[in-house]
Amino acid sequence: MVSLIQIPGLYIGCTPLNSLLKSNLQCFYDSQCLTYLFNRTDIEPLNNQIELSNYSLNTPIETLVEQLFIENMKINYYFNELYDECKPILCSYSYNSKGTITFIFLTVLSLIGGLSVVLKVLSTYLVKLIEIIKRKFLKQTNTINQSN
Repeated sequence: MVSLIQIPGLYIGCTPLNSLLKSNLQCFYDSQCLTYLFNRTDIEPLNNQIELSNYSLNTPIETLVEQLFIENMKINYYFNELYDECKPILCSYSYNSKGTITFIFLTVLSLIGGLSVVLKVLSTYLVKLIEIIKRKFLKQTNTINQSN
């Protein structure tokens, strides 16, 4: 007969990854759970007495992964100190690039392709505009001829 033991904080999902992401680390704070899970007694549980943590015991692993397991991060940039340390006389930036035959060929080819697409789109509207102007001009000449 198989006995079922519920492991606190462990969820079962469709895939192992979904199960892991929805689970939490609650079992790792309990020595009895660790003993049952790993069948060893020499594993020490995590310390749940730490009050400075941003995360509770029930925080899903998915949240921990999204936060990259970082409690807090402080980055200080001291550009003024770096500049004062270096004391450059002149600051400049240059970028040298040579156009290869392949680059020039592909650039010209893409320009031609882009122009052909633009002309195809514009030509339909241009033809419609010319037809509208012709019709208006023909109506005006017909009304002028009929009035004479």
